[in-house]
Amino acid sequence: MNEHNPDLTIDLRNDMSPAERRAYIQKWISRNQRRIASGLGASILTLPLMAQAQTAMDMVNALDIAGVRSVALNADGSAQLTLANGQQVQVAASAVQVAADGTLLISTAAAELVAELVASGAASGAAGAGAGAGFGSAGIAAAVGGLGLAAAAAGGSSSSDSAPELPVFNFSSFTGTGSKPVTLQDIFGSAAADLRAEDEVTITIGTGEDARELPVRFDETANDGEGAWVVDLTPEQIEDLPQGQQTLNFSAVRTSEDDEEETLEGEITINIDTIAPEITIETPIAGDDVLNKAESGADLTIEGTAKGAEAGQEVTVTFNGQTFTAIVEGEAWSLTIPAADLAALDLDDGESYEITAAVSDKAGNPAEPATTTLATDFSAEI
Repeated sequence: MNEHNPDLTIDLRNDMSPAERRAYIQKWISRNQRRIASGLGASILTLPLMAQAQTAMDMVNALDIAGVRSVALNADGSAQLTLANGQQVQVAASAVQVAADGTLLISTAAAELVAELVASGAASGAAGAGAGAGFGSAGIAAAVGGLGLAAAAAGGSSSSDSAPELPVFNFSSFTGTGSKPVTLQDIFGSAAADLRAEDEVTITIGTGEDARELPVRFDETANDGEGAWVVDLTPEQIEDLPQGQQTLNFSAVRTSEDDEEETLEGEITINIDTIAPEITIETPIAGDDVLNKAESGADLTIEGTAKGAEAGQEVTVTFNGQTFTAIVEGEAWSLTIPAADLAALDLDDGESYEITAAVSDKAGNPAEPATTTLATDFSAEI
């Protein structure tokens, strides 16, 4: 293939397993990153569309993909995904459906490719994270099975005049809660793709005199059993991390067969937010925490505070098995349950019902849910 051809293609086969596709993409990115960064490669990275005709069972909620911050439906039926680092991903209309409740769904094939590219460091690397990480200063626009990834790197461009937001690392980013340990490749992208178990690896946070080393270890079970270097922090160490914009560096020293030392290095600037918000429910509800007959036929207001949660964050309130939502404004929230919805809860007289409120901040740190109870008394005189 001509080195200056604007279309770089990967021959992904339909019979490849997800792990094989991910490994193929990771190796290709690692192999081509220097050529792309130097400007000799393409401005467009094209992957073939692997999806066949989609059914409802083949579609997933785009917001369920790790690293996707928001989604929007375009006039032509395509969808625009905004990633945690501010980059934009365009999903072709042929791979998009809108559910009856308005939820934007994309094909599982498209979702897998987005997740694989993010995991392999293509997205974070393209953001111009730093030396050795990702695609350097090249601006990359990628069509991934009908997806367009607009990467605003140094010297590149994006659909916005402002620079993309820094990748955000929350508490679970360092613990792998519910998924897997965070690997150095998750953090530094393809710059850390070639690390080996026998390498001497160190990772530091901060610069100059403020720099400190973070514990790492080689996890043989990580990366689908292929093994990878992972950050190994305890909950106490995570809570002690400096917040806000921080610089992470890694270095790996290995000895070649000729007894010569080789050093691999990478750097990335991230935004650390590991502090969870705090949510409360203001009491008494209904004046005395007891819902009487008259009050059961009127609108019911439940409100509280959400310290540390940004404006616009969604509060989820659960009441007798039903879920209601409110929006944070000025670290406070207020929910009004219409009389008809309150009646539909089918509350019994003389019972006590638990009400729970939950919220997460923009970084994804969940607050400890707040809980209170509301009693009913429909027979008492008013």
